[in-house]
Amino acid sequence: MEKVHRVIMIFFIAAVIVIASLFAVYMNLTGKVIENPVNENVLYYGSTCSHCKIIEEFINSNNITEKLKFEQKEVFENKENANELTKVAEYCKLDSSNIGVPFMYYEGECYIGDIDIIKLLKEKANIS
Repeated sequence: MEKVHRVIMIFFIAAVIVIASLFAVYMNLTGKVIENPVNENVLYYGSTCSHCKIIEEFINSNNITEKLKFEQKEVFENKENANELTKVAEYCKLDSSNIGVPFMYYEGECYIGDIDIIKLLKEKANIS
């Protein structure tokens, strides 16, 4: 009888290991970690975007580029920049199929829209 208990125990332990391994593989596939696609702060904008023009005017009138370091990348006419924006949105766990501009990636965070981006720039540039 003791031999039967050992066999059952070994079978049970093996089953738990198999189930745990399958669960780990599943979690690895579904909880895939996306690496940061950019190593800098970036403002994504569109050449004909009215909200982007508001940000551009704010940046120019407040000399923001002299106070803060970030790249500016146009996405309507530049496919490579548009693809990068999609990857950044995915990195921020946003629905990349519904992302628009203006969009800013700054210090590991994503900001969408002129109001949030201007608020961020004011804060970082110490403008009241």
